[in-house]
Amino acid sequence: MKMHEQVCYHLKNLNTLARGMRIEEKLNEIKGVRAFVNVAAGRATIYYNRRWVTEPELRGIVREAGGKILDSPRGELLSRTGGDCAFELCDLVAKPEIPVQRLLCYVDSLIAKQRYPFGEEIRRIAKANGVEPQRVRHLRRGKNEVSGVIDKHRIRVSTDSFGVQQPEGDTLQLSLSVDGEPVGYLEFSMIRVR
Repeated sequence: MKMHEQVCYHLKNLNTLARGMRIEEKLNEIKGVRAFVNVAAGRATIYYNRRWVTEPELRGIVREAGGKILDSPRGELLSRTGGDCAFELCDLVAKPEIPVQRLLCYVDSLIAKQRYPFGEEIRRIAKANGVEPQRVRHLRRGKNEVSGVIDKHRIRVSTDSFGVQQPEGDTLQLSLSVDGEPVGYLEFSMIRVR
């Protein structure tokens, strides 16, 4: 099926994975529509065929599914984080039972004082979801990982290339585990800013 149009909505209240999935499912039920919802970025990207659906109809479907569309983009999807490297969150994956707020809280709490170049972007996303970092006990920083105890759980954030500036187009993935069990990850695209 050929898609003729693309639209991107910035959503004010996209703060749980369940709500994001509900919006995505409702949109994908419509003939001529293929939608992707990024909960952490607060963004719904929709490809559609005007033969089957109009843009105002798409807006109505999003609202009926519980999404509140911002009329103007927040300008928050890309944040410059020092030097000539910027990060944009391009994916967030978590187990269904893990609310996005908890995942963001764990990641933000561990890296809040670590001065990683992507930390500012995670801080912004956490704040947009009403998340404040919690107290971390037994903080440890190893090669490509940070771990500590939050709410009596051993939390670990790791990556293959913590804070390394990569050529344009590369990605950085932060994996999160709780008590040794993988629960999700955040993936960033790294962009050279000239």
